Amino acid sequence: MEVRKSYCINQNTIAITPFFSEHGELFSRVLEGNNIFIVQQKPLLIIQESLLQFGGEYKGAVKAAKYHLGERYMVPIKISGLHHIYFLSDQSPKNHYCIWIALHHIEGFEKESLQRTRVYLSCGHVIIVSMRKKQFCDKLNLARQYKAMVEEPFYSLFKQLDGYMIIKELDELNYTIKKKE
Repeated sequence: MEVRKSYCINQNTIAITPFFSEHGELFSRVLEGNNIFIVQQKPLLIIQESLLQFGGEYKGAVKAAKYHLGERYMVPIKISGLHHIYFLSDQSPKNHYCIWIALHHIEGFEKESLQRTRVYLSCGHVIIVSMRKKQFCDKLNLARQYKAMVEEPFYSLFKQLDGYMIIKELDELNYTIKKKE
């Protein structure tokens, strides 16, 4: 299996799971499209460094999610709004067994057992998480709600200005808004 030193999340990243080396070091197993490889970084470090790459920061991402969703534990994380990349975790990110799943790659889920849920992902992949079906459903809905809260006002702003032209005339101090003809 391919081993990489570092990794940045992208639109093809489906899931990040923990992987323990033969020496007991915590690394990551990344599922990207139809590829799977090991990254010599902890899953949370991949999340943190990917956020930095996209101009964000982990504590800020958590704070933003809590701002929109209220004080909650284990909130979904927006990696990149521009690319519509949101991740949710199956347990506390501080837990070494935490799995991160990309919201846009979740296609469905069903009960596996009382404490486990089978999650169907893009490209025919399946991952089993250690949480009840209802808990996973709530977590998934919360991530979808957060995505909608963050993205819909942004897109509606453009819809409101649809059909207008904003222009600054050479001899004017301010920009003016004119209806397009």
